[in-house]
Amino acid sequence: VFVDFYTDWCGPCYNMAKTVFPLYETGEFFNSHFVNAKIDAEKGEGVELARRYNVRSYPTYLFIDPNTEEAVHRSSGWQEPETFIWTAQSALAPQLRSTTLLSRYEAGDRDREFLISYIRYNSSVYKREPVQQAFKQLIDGGASLTEPEIWDLYDQCISGNFSWTRYVSDNHDLLCRHIGKEKVDAKLARETRFATPQQMQQLCEFDGKRFNVAWTEASALHTAKEYEKAAAAIDAIIADTTFNRQEIVERLGYIARQGMYGAPTDFWFDKCVEYLRFIAYNNTDRDDARIHYDY
Repeated sequence: VFVDFYTDWCGPCYNMAKTVFPLYETGEFFNSHFVNAKIDAEKGEGVELARRYNVRSYPTYLFIDPNTEEAVHRSSGWQEPETFIWTAQSALAPQLRSTTLLSRYEAGDRDREFLISYIRYNSSVYKREPVQQAFKQLIDGGASLTEPEIWDLYDQCISGNFSWTRYVSDNHDLLCRHIGKEKVDAKLARETRFATPQQMQQLCEFDGKRFNVAWTEASALHTAKEYEKAAAAIDAIIADTTFNRQEIVERLGYIARQGMYGAPTDFWFDKCVEYLRFIAYNNTDRDDARIHYDY
């Protein structure tokens, strides 16, 4: 039995119900393998059931053995459709269930394939510390980022760790030969979106570095309320045809909306309207009504 524990006020719960549950591939897999239930954890029998199964965050997904009424697999949070189906597949494989993974790790199991499964599970439920710890143990056990399987695990599950980013930078040529420059540079670009100038100086040259540096400088000027200098920096970024337009759109949205609703000067208000127009005309997601509403 699959149970989705939700609440009326939970944004990720609503988003999953709206964007992931209705997908054909999701329904096909879940309806073929489970009896499915949605239970409001704050109403009716849901209150007692949430207490019984120790549900403390939302959404929580439980896979329950109807014979024993025990939860054999537990997951949580907003998930990409592919991750959500992987979560369900794990519930069907005893060796991949959360109960098994957690007990094996506590017992000291550090087998390579087990650690990979353990890392993927903890990443799917946003448990960053166990992911980081287990990944280090995997590398210490002989795994290498030059292996495609280990690189993909790093790419998908490890983020926000500048030590690993610096390691990738220090071994850039080697990793590019084994993994490919496009993948390596894309990971470095994602990991340095909010890096400080001091951190960026420690890294090699890679595709996306120049844009991240330019945007960090523009953002710092905006934060310092030096609006004319910020506008000049942003305008220079927009004028640079080597930068990805969609990347500019995604970074610019927050600043432009913030300025629209609380611009301290007429100059900055006018610039933010100009930026909202740029976003409306250049965003590749034509279905996002908010963009056009703002403009």
